[in-house]
Amino acid sequence: ALRAQNQLIIQRENLALTKSNLDLARDRVRAGSASNADVFRWEASLASARSSVLAALAVQQQAYDSLNRVLNRPVGTVPRLSMPAPDEPFAISADDFDTLINNPRRFSWFVDFSVAQGLEQAPELVELRAQLDAVRRDVVARRRAFWAPDISVQAQYSDNIDASGLGSGSAFDSVNDWSVSLNATWPLFDAGARRSQLSRAALQERQLSTQISATVQRIEQNIRAFLLSAQASYANIELSEAGAEASRKNLALVSDAYRQGALSIIDLLDAQNQSLQADLSANNAVHDFLLDIVNLQRATASFDFLLPADVQVQRMQQFRQYIEGREARRLAPGDSQ
Repeated sequence: ALRAQNQLIIQRENLALTKSNLDLARDRVRAGSASNADVFRWEASLASARSSVLAALAVQQQAYDSLNRVLNRPVGTVPRLSMPAPDEPFAISADDFDTLINNPRRFSWFVDFSVAQGLEQAPELVELRAQLDAVRRDVVARRRAFWAPDISVQAQYSDNIDASGLGSGSAFDSVNDWSVSLNATWPLFDAGARRSQLSRAALQERQLSTQISATVQRIEQNIRAFLLSAQASYANIELSEAGAEASRKNLALVSDAYRQGALSIIDLLDAQNQSLQADLSANNAVHDFLLDIVNLQRATASFDFLLPADVQVQRMQQFRQYIEGREARRLAPGDSQ
């Protein structure tokens, strides 16, 4: 939704710039320094810019509707969104994150730390391990069924509370009756049912063990992939912003030259389109990075930005202790880590 909102702003700015250039072309025609071809070209560009604004507006409204649906709000309302802050993506500070990004060794340690946390907290693994424990208990029970009997205990107690009337009862009616029985049974023949049940339970155990191993690999792969994507997209923010700034400066120079008649309309159109694409790329770079961060936090099953401040400080201390421990082991004699 934020990406669509910012893209609409950029398209509207481009539309306003196109209108300004159209007015400039008309002034140049009236002054006799340009032909109507420039006006027609800018009118076509204006129509294209308006179409782009309408398309961006539709994308923004669709994003708003999707967000409202996820948040269980009325679909037609306009949400109030805060601008993204890519300088503090984790519970760590921006300076610490810059250091991690620019230091290959520390970044690899950060990857290991994130993988360890993700494997410890992943809800998928918690569920699978609970299922595996239950199946293992079932396997033990199936194995015991070959030699352990089914034991049952039964007890009965009876008491004649009252008997009255001529000829009722007997001399033994006032005596309390009780009995206790202990039964142990073994099936003499079950047509291989016990072996079949044990084989099925053992197969389920192996299947769950294999599924857990595959899930561990998948979680680790996702964490590493999202971290590498975040590393690249974070660096791309600065590069894209630098490119957008250079394109804006170039557009300003080309606009002045076109106003003075030193450059043609083709040069100005190219410069304006280049500036538009650079601004869109810079906007995408910020939100691509934020999406990589959200995907990473989902992969590690820990949304740091939702944690209380004291928990964030504790998590940061754990990370620093991990980094210090790795650094100490690396500097220890005989250790090549």
